[in-house]
Amino acid sequence: MAKGGREKIKLESTAGTGHFYTTTKNKRIQPEKME
Repeated sequence: MAKGGREKIKLESTAGTGHFYTTTKNKRIQPEKME
């Protein structure tokens, strides 16, 4: 299993369609908050 240095993020569409997709962010490389 992969190391726990990545955080799953759910990105939802702002168009109101209910569509969403998921991605991951590496906390060690990108420690800043995603808004």
